Amino acid sequence: MGKKLAKELKENFHYISGSYYGQISGYDIQIRYDYTSMLYNIYLNVKGKENVEELNDMLEKIDKHAVAKYKNCHLTISQSCDKHKLMPSLANKTLEVLTTYLKKHKYKNICGHCKEEKKTQLIDTDGSITYSCQDCYKSIKKKYENDLKNKKNIKENIFLGLIGSIIGCLPGFIAWLILGYFMISPSVMGLLIMLGSAYAYKYSANSMKLIGLIISILIGFIFIILANEITNAYTLYTEYVNQFDINLFDVYKAMPYYINNNEIFRNSYTQNFLLSIIFGVFGSLTNFGVHRSYVASNKVKKLEVK
Repeated sequence: MGKKLAKELKENFHYISGSYYGQISGYDIQIRYDYTSMLYNIYLNVKGKENVEELNDMLEKIDKHAVAKYKNCHLTISQSCDKHKLMPSLANKTLEVLTTYLKKHKYKNICGHCKEEKKTQLIDTDGSITYSCQDCYKSIKKKYENDLKNKKNIKENIFLGLIGSIIGCLPGFIAWLILGYFMISPSVMGLLIMLGSAYAYKYSANSMKLIGLIISILIGFIFIILANEITNAYTLYTEYVNQFDINLFDVYKAMPYYINNNEIFRNSYTQNFLLSIIFGVFGSLTNFGVHRSYVASNKVKKLEVK
């Protein structure tokens, strides 16, 4: 649908990675629709008059829900839009008013990085699409190439990373047990456990390459499974502590019996286990993200739009 809507916008817009990019009257324009707030935003990097009250007065005549803000050479126009498919028709009216205002007050289109009035082009910086001048493109590319080279030369201390990963899991693990003690579903703490495992490993080992990724994920899941076992055992303990002279360890040893012979407990245990694994899987995206920063290449490139 994005490419189809791009054709409905004024001039020549292109749909790339969830946003619409185009140029009108020499101004670089990005448009992005937000499904959560039901707003779409128009972004420009321009240098000119800071007070945009006149622009807001002009926008109010076509839509009282359209608001312009200008700060540090970044101009943003926000407008409510109940449905994504309605965005082009609303945006076209707004863009017409906007470009009229920009030309009237002689705003200058600038590079979003150096804030200089230079010819720009779309570049992809590790998935982030921006308009950049040639000088900034070269500078950004050189920096990424140097960062990549430096990261490849970093020696990964696996042992310290392992210790760090274990320590990093403890806050989430303790929070899990506290929630379990108060009978609050603690599975969401799986996200915190995996996050702690990832960043503590990276901090302790100085990097996270493939072996670090595997170790941090395994440690995270071990803590998640262990926390889930303890909270399930505690649930069983609270149910039978008044009937038998038992402790938590006794209950833990008896859990296989109840899993096999008590349908209610088995269903509860299975549900908690699956939720724990699901949150663990989502949390592991952090580990992959940290790992990717040490192995990804070709992060900066120019985008050719047709």
